[in-house]
Amino acid sequence: MSNSFRGALNGIGEPGADGVYPRWPGDFHWSPPRMSEVIRLLRHPRVVDWTKPNEWEFANEDWTEECQGVTSDGTHWYLCSNKCGWGLEPERRAIYKFDASMNLIAHHRLGPFLEANFGNVVCEGVHVGDIDWYQSVIYIPVENPMGLIALSDNFASTSKHRLLGTDGGPPPQTHFSWCAVNPLNGLLYSSDFDNVNRVFAYEPGTDYKHVATLKLPFRTHRVQGGCFSPEGKLYLASDTSHDIRGFSSLTGAYLGSASIQVEEDDQEVEGICYWKMTTNGKPTQVHVILLDNDDLSSDDIWLKHYASPVPNLV
Repeated sequence: MSNSFRGALNGIGEPGADGVYPRWPGDFHWSPPRMSEVIRLLRHPRVVDWTKPNEWEFANEDWTEECQGVTSDGTHWYLCSNKCGWGLEPERRAIYKFDASMNLIAHHRLGPFLEANFGNVVCEGVHVGDIDWYQSVIYIPVENPMGLIALSDNFASTSKHRLLGTDGGPPPQTHFSWCAVNPLNGLLYSSDFDNVNRVFAYEPGTDYKHVATLKLPFRTHRVQGGCFSPEGKLYLASDTSHDIRGFSSLTGAYLGSASIQVEEDDQEVEGICYWKMTTNGKPTQVHVILLDNDDLSSDDIWLKHYASPVPNLV
């Protein structure tokens, strides 16, 4: 094994209380990896060379209002709205399900569950963030107060969960703007909203207790969304740097960034997801929501589609 490869493996995560770095992905609750899997995780997706072949614009729909997140099950899109009913404004907080061409199939209202389980009677402060789909469940992060909603993708069952620290106390993060499941180990990952240089992993089998921390080489600000690819790459969407930033979920190594075009002050980078699909005849893999906050009408969004020159390494 080369020194550089050994060094990459030895630098996984941060040291524990004893100052010793975990020395193998198994220390981060990964299944015992084959060497071919480790090599695949370290292959570079060339994020700096990504292009945006196309984007779709949608305006003045219930689901575009305060649209925060996007995910996919490989057949459908799921988007979420954070627009709470207030005064004469209708309640729009919901998960919306679409086919691949963005034809609306169904929706599930979140307002009643939030009010019953999060104490959000008057709609003040609560915030639904960027969502993720994994094994027939949609994971929905909620802030103020913090909690996790697990919603079956047929909208038949809903449950509330807490994020816990390693000792069962409060989690290591104070904000919860996004969450995503790493398909290579089944752990739920998230981070704080600002000054992000650590991503925290939670074990669903232990009531979402903190079990691992992935250290990143520098800070990313205003992280509005995050997702994993099947290759185990982590992608974060920043509303400060207006880009997609890629990281190895094995070592935390930086894999480059792709710019997100933002033209106005009232436009916000929001959620991000992976879906290897053809959009308007172009192969694309990663998709980002750009929200245009309108004061006099319902909000508009752009669903931006990005393509890598090495799609199998994304």
